[in-house]
Amino acid sequence: MEPKIISRLSRKERRKKEKKNRPNKRQTLLPILAVSITTISICLLGYYYLQSVNQKREIQKAAAAEKEIEQELLTTIDKQQKKLGNKEVENSDVNDHLQELIYLPTTAQRQTLTEDLETLLTETSHQIEKGTPAKLVGYIKKEDLFGKIASYSSVIEVYKKKQDRWEADSSAQGKSHYMNKETADFPSMADIFQNQDNLTAIQPFIKQQLLDDSKDQAAVIDQILNFPQVTMEQKILSYSPDKVVLSLPKNQLNIDQISVPFSNVLDFTDQGFIDPTIITEHTPPPLDPNKKYISLTFDDGPNPITTPRLLDILMEKNVKATFFMLGQNVVNNPDLVRRVAAEGHVIGSHSYSHPNLTGLDPESVKSQVQETDKAIAAATGKIPTDFRPPYGAVNKDAAEIIGRPIIQWSVDSEDWKTKNTEKIIKRVMKTSYNNSIILMHDIYPETINAVSQIIDALRNEGYDIILADDLITEKQAPLHMYYGNKSEQVIQ
Repeated sequence: MEPKIISRLSRKERRKKEKKNRPNKRQTLLPILAVSITTISICLLGYYYLQSVNQKREIQKAAAAEKEIEQELLTTIDKQQKKLGNKEVENSDVNDHLQELIYLPTTAQRQTLTEDLETLLTETSHQIEKGTPAKLVGYIKKEDLFGKIASYSSVIEVYKKKQDRWEADSSAQGKSHYMNKETADFPSMADIFQNQDNLTAIQPFIKQQLLDDSKDQAAVIDQILNFPQVTMEQKILSYSPDKVVLSLPKNQLNIDQISVPFSNVLDFTDQGFIDPTIITEHTPPPLDPNKKYISLTFDDGPNPITTPRLLDILMEKNVKATFFMLGQNVVNNPDLVRRVAAEGHVIGSHSYSHPNLTGLDPESVKSQVQETDKAIAAATGKIPTDFRPPYGAVNKDAAEIIGRPIIQWSVDSEDWKTKNTEKIIKRVMKTSYNNSIILMHDIYPETINAVSQIIDALRNEGYDIILADDLITEKQAPLHMYYGNKSEQVIQ
């Protein structure tokens, strides 16, 4: 039996062998490290994902809150506009920061109001600092002014975002448009003047306005006196509570429009369209029912001998009278005519040569009227608005050509008949009564001699002596004759 051999290894060899059989630490750590890194990465990714999700939620929450605040503002604005009678017609984003909203009422003039708002919006938006969150709300503000008139004004309200809320910042207001409350439209010819009769009545005022506006009255007086009739077919080009601008029919002066102050034509308009202060300022106070009133009128002058004497007496007695003048006498005495006007008396027309107008053809009547108007206008710059036909004789045809009120009389002094001072005084005092118009003539010396005593006697009986136009308190219209206060007759 062979002996068992035990191998003996050196220490160095044993260590080498042990090292070979021992597990590699690096190989062991690498998987662990990889797992750890993977785990950490997953955790970090998860963390950042959760952070991103939370941040997104916060952004969405903030955006939702901001949208809610914005919607509350828009809802409030919408409610306010509905109370004003406006509806939203446009909502546009100008950019990321600026939004414009337009509200309009129901009106025939929507296009005009829209243009006003758009102009005002443009002006206002240029004043907003770039990048500033803002909302511009354009709307129409309606206000009842007076009578039948309302104003429609364009308004821009600016809302700006301050921190976490919207606040009203400023406002701007554009021009006002005046409209009929009932129709929500500009006043029409029918609204203001109602009918052709009223337009016919204001024709003398239109002619006077044309004369006042002319640089050379003498050069245009014939065209003005022949100016075509303004009709209901004319248009109102612009309106304000104190005046109206009218289109004019085709004419020799080539004037296409005229401005008519309401103060000149109050009696021939619907006063619901006129500023009440204008009405108050230009409406004479009513006559005192507890007083007696009478008017003095003088026909057929002016006379270079007797009329100056009469004017001296009237000035001494502080009395105003109405002079119905003949055109031929006006032409011969223009300085005297100017004196009559300068001393506060009223000048009316009495034809040119004193014919009976009812026996004349239309062209002759027109000539009698226009030649007298031309003479008086040349002397005073004013076309007479009152007319008294010779002998008081007038028919409808003549009255239509005359085109203005016919001022008759109710007390005839018969000075033309008696030519006696005492009889004239007696006749006047016997036949005079309250609210009457006295007819005399300033061409008779006997009449002039009677005037001073007549004035004193009338005053002793309690009369206030006033102008015929002031005595006739109802509106004075063409085709109507007036004999005194509330004594009127339509010419048939």
